[in-house]
Amino acid sequence: MRRYDKESDTFVRIQSVNTSGDLVKEFPSRVLQDKQGNYWTVNSPGGIGLRYQSKGITIYDENRGKFWHTINNNTLTIAFNDNNVCWIGNANDGIDVFDFKNKRHRVYHSDLNDPGSLGRGAVCCLYNDSQNRMWVGTNLGGLQCYDPVNDKFITYVHDPQDSMSISNNDIRGIQEDADGNFWVITHGKGIDYFNYKEQKFYNYNVAENGLSNDWPFQLLLDSDENLWVASPSGVSVLKKGETKFTSYYHVPEYSHAIPSDYINCLFQDSKKRIWIGTFSGLCRYIPETDNFHRVDPGFPAQNICSVEEDRNGNLWVSSVIGITGFNPETEQLIANLDEADGLPSGIFKAGSSAKSANNVLFFGGDKGIASFNPEKLKLNTGVPDVFISGIFLQNKKVEKFGPDEILPKSPLCTDNINLKYTQNSVGFEYTSTNYVDHANNKYKYKLEGIDEDWIETNHSHVNYNYLPHGKYEFRVIAANNDGLWNNQGASMKVIIQPPLWLEWWFIASFIVFLGLLVVVIFRYRVAKLKAEKEKLETLVEERTKVLNDKNRLLELQKEKLHVRNSLLKQQKQQIETQANKITEVAENLSLLNAELTTANTTKDKLFSIIAHDLINPFNAILGFSEVLNNGYKTMDEENRVEIIKHIYESSHNAFDLLNSLLHWARSQDKKIEFNPENLTIAEIFSNVMVEVSAMALKKHITVENKLKDKGLSVFFDKNMLTLILRNLLMNAIKFSHAESKIYIDALEISSDKIRFSVTDFGIGMQADYAASIFKDRKKINVTKGTNGEKGVGLGLSLCKEFVTSHNGEIWVESEPGKGSTFFFTIQGKQ
Repeated sequence: MRRYDKESDTFVRIQSVNTSGDLVKEFPSRVLQDKQGNYWTVNSPGGIGLRYQSKGITIYDENRGKFWHTINNNTLTIAFNDNNVCWIGNANDGIDVFDFKNKRHRVYHSDLNDPGSLGRGAVCCLYNDSQNRMWVGTNLGGLQCYDPVNDKFITYVHDPQDSMSISNNDIRGIQEDADGNFWVITHGKGIDYFNYKEQKFYNYNVAENGLSNDWPFQLLLDSDENLWVASPSGVSVLKKGETKFTSYYHVPEYSHAIPSDYINCLFQDSKKRIWIGTFSGLCRYIPETDNFHRVDPGFPAQNICSVEEDRNGNLWVSSVIGITGFNPETEQLIANLDEADGLPSGIFKAGSSAKSANNVLFFGGDKGIASFNPEKLKLNTGVPDVFISGIFLQNKKVEKFGPDEILPKSPLCTDNINLKYTQNSVGFEYTSTNYVDHANNKYKYKLEGIDEDWIETNHSHVNYNYLPHGKYEFRVIAANNDGLWNNQGASMKVIIQPPLWLEWWFIASFIVFLGLLVVVIFRYRVAKLKAEKEKLETLVEERTKVLNDKNRLLELQKEKLHVRNSLLKQQKQQIETQANKITEVAENLSLLNAELTTANTTKDKLFSIIAHDLINPFNAILGFSEVLNNGYKTMDEENRVEIIKHIYESSHNAFDLLNSLLHWARSQDKKIEFNPENLTIAEIFSNVMVEVSAMALKKHITVENKLKDKGLSVFFDKNMLTLILRNLLMNAIKFSHAESKIYIDALEISSDKIRFSVTDFGIGMQADYAASIFKDRKKINVTKGTNGEKGVGLGLSLCKEFVTSHNGEIWVESEPGKGSTFFFTIQGKQ
């Protein structure tokens, strides 16, 4: 069969193929063309043949019957130069150069006798640089640059004697940066940076630069001059100006990681998005979150080989078994192309693709190259009709239809079926009217009432087993071989009748029967209960008489027990009264014992002070009096005054000691009356300073009032506060050096608390002793003052007793040689 071509005014032979792909026998008796442009032939003999309309895919392979043929089918790399000349590298030592414009086909092979020939081994990568120079990488011949003037290759190979030479001769990827230098994959040694001007190579690897693997496959230098590296152990990125790589790996439990560590290809589109093809799917890098978004518009296989972009911004992705086009903005499928659409058989190669200047995409595989212009692809635009063509009941197809059969009509002629409850395993067979590459037809179905979502399948049959009775609707839609869906589809309503015992009339009858049965049983039970009631009444009457006799006996026993119980209660009350009196006496004895113990302790301490401390001033008074009495006439006036002075001081010390003993003893007996009143602190300070002025004047010590708030007042006992301040001031004077100063101050530290302080600049004390001087039961050491003044330690004890007994605190801060500050706080409000 031949078709007339108007442009060439010739007849072109048509090779027809039937739906199984075989050649149709000769002698077509009739030719028909459908609305999609496909040709149908009626052959006699030979049946019906169908020739699909070509989709516009061109194959380049080693078929020498074609002008544009390659020297080897196994294509590893493809590149175009600025003149739109196509360079094709194969896995068997050779390069094809297709100059489509000038219709020239050149071939380059390696020649061991020619140093300017192509390098040995498979051609793994091709790269056209900014100067329109084509660079070549082979797995044995090193890095090469084609010299078009001399039609030869300039070669860079590893020199063991030169550390600045290329790292090895297995080259898998090439990229040029903005400075005209190159990044080169040296397979097994990592990556070399080739400074073209200096003609020196600098190596980057796992050990020194953090590359994920020293055996990478492909390079990509993005628009920001960041270097992306594809390897079998994840993807690595070297930021511009840095020397350490950042690597990304597959993490199974993390959905935003790369789909697999085995990276096949890298691609940057016109919108600067980075796409990564892996052994387990395609993903896009998200720079804002530094992670990855997985994309699957409907790939026939997840082993992604290469990515290209057409001039409309759509992406075309080769996998091991086909090519998929999709819109990267919406991730909607455009087309899935496979061998039935005109692609070569076999699998596509990782990174083997290129785009020409006129928007023609080239994808290389082990069976040749497929090329097409996406804008000129002829896709199947016919929306397929879909029909429900068969019904299965209890897993057997229903073949007969009619009034006496299971189903009265064929599913093609009805839109509903009514089934018994025993016919609850139902299957549906459906078909599409698309016969072009019908093996790639797709369906979506769901049984409303059972399935919540559509279920996609390539099969034309589905079965539902053991459906409960009720109403259902089976729906199915279909897509043609190029993914164009008929969303209207076909539907079938299914009613499965409930079993007999679930019919309404059966349930109603059963309820009536149960009601009658209940009435009969009820009446029988009532009659039986009446007879039993009469029998029980007679028995109860007899038993009641017996119980009344027993109750009278129990009443008599109850009265006796009540009398005994009254006697026991009286005895219990007497015992409890005696126990309470004993407890009260014991408590009183305990209190008296505690008071006696306290009194004895106070007495012992008082006698100890009188015995050890009060005897000293009296001895002094008696001694000096005796001297004065015996030698008064013989003494001069100066000696007499000196002795009288000592007698005065001893008398004054004895008076102070007796006064302190009196206050201390009263405080121990809790007999000091507490008469609080509103006191002006400035007035209290003035009175106390007058009382101690004579003692301070003797040592030429100045007592200064540092009180800032002259109106500050406190609600406290006047005598008690005066005694505390006088004792602290006298203590400060005692341990101050002559001609020094003493500060007295008060400060309101909260709404109901005032802090007093007395500061001297005397001898001070050790920090540990100062911290413990006012601790419970701490014995206060008696130390002589700076002029030999003596004391008994009662002054600070009284201060502690008065302050702490009124919810106050007292403490001292001191440093040896620098003086001490005594603080105490009291409640300032009523």
